[in-house]
Amino acid sequence: SSNNYTYDHKYILDDTSSDGDVTFSSVKQMTSNSIILWYGHGGYVDEIGPTLLLNENINMRDTYTNPDLLADIVQGAIYVSEVGISGDWYSGDACITSKYISKYCNDLSNSFVYLTACHSAQSDNLANAFIAKGASAVIGFSDVVYCNYANNFVDTFFTKWLTKEYG
Repeated sequence: SSNNYTYDHKYILDDTSSDGDVTFSSVKQMTSNSIILWYGHGGYVDEIGPTLLLNENINMRDTYTNPDLLADIVQGAIYVSEVGISGDWYSGDACITSKYISKYCNDLSNSFVYLTACHSAQSDNLANAFIAKGASAVIGFSDVVYCNYANNFVDTFFTKWLTKEYG
């Protein structure tokens, strides 16, 4: 018997857009039966593994009044990147880790996740977190990936997949 899945949702998350699509909130809103295309930046931190950049900034002073934010940073669910680069020694770019996916994502059963972010598959942390939430498949990159290559790859992948041209 063959499985026929209907993908009810498509999330195009883009941390480079001016719309600010990739936020803590948008990650929490992803649902099952989805195609999740994450166009964005990523990094790798030895202590926590791959990180995915959000289109949000964190001011570390906010941790004084937001104990949940502080806990997520201390526990490694949120990573604050490039603190001080903008001239504010208390602010940095917000990134999430596999622990954030595990803690906050909804059920992602039958979902397909494509992460164009650099280092998103340098370890299996992110993929395992998405799969533990029910995702059927996760594709990422183990090193630096250039935007043109990642975009061409996803275009070719979906074209071949949808036309069943496997090789």
